[in-house]
Amino acid sequence: MHLYLTRIIKWISMRRYFRKINLDGPAPLPIFGNLLELSSQTFSVFDDQMLQKYNRICGYFEGSTPVILISDVKLIKAITIKDSNCFVNRRVFDGVKIEPFNNFLNFIKDDEWKNVRAIVTTSFTSAKLKEVDKILKKIF
Repeated sequence: MHLYLTRIIKWISMRRYFRKINLDGPAPLPIFGNLLELSSQTFSVFDDQMLQKYNRICGYFEGSTPVILISDVKLIKAITIKDSNCFVNRRVFDGVKIEPFNNFLNFIKDDEWKNVRAIVTTSFTSAKLKEVDKILKKIF
């Protein structure tokens, strides 16, 4: 009985999760969240449908894990550049849990991500990118 009560409470909190932060999205099912809708199509088709139906920023659940979907360019830029240190861990798909894909910047986590990003950031300064652009323009 206790297990059922725990699951019901979890499902109720899931239903309220995005409402608390004022995000639209489909109502999740108990245990599955929105995985049944997602499993019937590819991620890109599902994401596109979600954005068309719920706007440029919305939320859904993969099981009991909340996912915020963003297509607002300014917000994406803020997350990936300005506030990147606050958004270190991202969703990992089974297909990228193999070498060398699991070491890509998008998939490494926590302190390792911060260390790698600090190294990579120094390689991609505006001045260095302008130099690479000059070389590429000569080649192409």
